[in-house]
Amino acid sequence: MATSGKPVAAETRAIIALFVFALWLPLLASGYKASSSNGFDMAEKRRLAAMPKLDGSISAIKAFPEKFSRYYDDNFGLRDVLIRWHNLAKGVLLGQSPVRNAIIGKQGWLFLADGNILADYQGTHPFKEEELERWRVVLEGKKRWLASQGIQYLFLVAPDKPSVYPEFMPDNIGRIGGGSRLDQLISYLKKYSDIEILDLRPSLREGKGAARVFHKTDTHWNEQGAYIAYREIMNRLSKEGRPFTPRNPNEFTQVEETTDGHDIAGMMGLQNVFKEKNIHLMPKTERCAREVAFRLDNMYAWPKYTPDHAPYARECKTASVRAVFFQDSFGTGLVNFISEHFRRIVYVWDYPNHAVLNSIIQQEHPDIVIEERVERHLKPMLPEMDREFVSSTSWKCNGKVCEVRGSISNRFVSLVNEHGSAVLASITGKTITVKDWNNIKGTVSDNLSSINWSNGAVWER
Repeated sequence: MATSGKPVAAETRAIIALFVFALWLPLLASGYKASSSNGFDMAEKRRLAAMPKLDGSISAIKAFPEKFSRYYDDNFGLRDVLIRWHNLAKGVLLGQSPVRNAIIGKQGWLFLADGNILADYQGTHPFKEEELERWRVVLEGKKRWLASQGIQYLFLVAPDKPSVYPEFMPDNIGRIGGGSRLDQLISYLKKYSDIEILDLRPSLREGKGAARVFHKTDTHWNEQGAYIAYREIMNRLSKEGRPFTPRNPNEFTQVEETTDGHDIAGMMGLQNVFKEKNIHLMPKTERCAREVAFRLDNMYAWPKYTPDHAPYARECKTASVRAVFFQDSFGTGLVNFISEHFRRIVYVWDYPNHAVLNSIIQQEHPDIVIEERVERHLKPMLPEMDREFVSSTSWKCNGKVCEVRGSISNRFVSLVNEHGSAVLASITGKTITVKDWNNIKGTVSDNLSSINWSNGAVWER
């Protein structure tokens, strides 16, 4: 093939050199990163894949290509810079979230793209009836069990951000089904129970007209929203028991502070692009409550709480009432407000089953138990069907105690077998079906004194 014989222009040589350098630069930078990185990505909140080791074994050799691929994907040179450019281009120029777990809404509002939040907002994954019944049984059981010990119980739901600010959700994420799961639960309890959970959505929706009640770049309420929730909690406790007077808004000075964006902005690595205007409520007088040293008594059984979720306590010496507050991340914003009203209040990051509830009561002897749960956790984290919360009528099975508790809805029955396993079963006529016990069926006798099970067991009373 003939060539012109002309020398390659200097500009062309420079372009070729730059192209080759660009190809090699990520690999060269990888060596630097491997020696300088601590292996944890703060933006992605995860530990990056480590360089795989070869120990000479056949299994290690076979696994090496896949492990090295994961390592290189996480550690190639200029990864952070290239991801940053990608996130800026997609998030700022196109107005689209560069990561799956975040949503860019209208007017700079960011939302968590959690599947349960979206299911609630769109109405696409409602409660099953047996799940609603499970909630009723457990909430009634907790309230009844605590009341038998003279303890007041309040259950409240912290709403998801789209439940309060649906107007800022993107137009391409529309409503599909009916109401949310919280709407379902409230409606079911009104129909079949006398227990009333505290729904904070109405007061937060009303309050947002005067001031923003959620962070724009975070999934949680801000201090203004936490104050509204606190006020509703104290008013409900006063209505159902001991009198409390929540602090008035004029007892606080409102201070605004502009900072980098919070958790959702951080997920996208754009916290310095999506800024947050924090609204602080500073009390005009000194706070009464003080944080005190706290530890769980080893004589009781406890779950293993991580250091960032370790229980803690506050005390106000001018108050007289003692309380325990079970919380998730939304509860943290309430601490400075609620603690002012209690002689001692212990905060436990947990959705308590009977064992945890019983242990903390034995240790703390509270007058009030408050349980807070974020809306998106109502369905995926159903309450445990503890024996102590569902039992009423005693039956006998092989000489041991069993429990049967009929439902107000007449479609379900709570059962506890001789091994202490508590479940919810469906009942049609005189036939009981228990999915959680391998779909065994029980036939209730005409005089309602026995249940003959398909596995050969007989319950009698």
